[in-house]
Amino acid sequence: AERVQSATALSFKEFSKGSKERLEVIISFLALLELVKQGAVAAEQYGVHGDIRISHTATVVPHYG
Repeated sequence: AERVQSATALSFKEFSKGSKERLEVIISFLALLELVKQGAVAAEQYGVHGDIRISHTATVVPHYG
């Protein structure tokens, strides 16, 4: 979430930058899903194979359930 907070919006490619192994990219994607679930970030994808755009949400309120 810190990397997203420092930028207005960020692509998934930028978010997972530095991930050299396929497993690292998968872990980055799972981390992104968890941040979306917690409400820390919002994610949008335009098109079936388009890059995912990640943006910081104003407030972070954990959602359990």
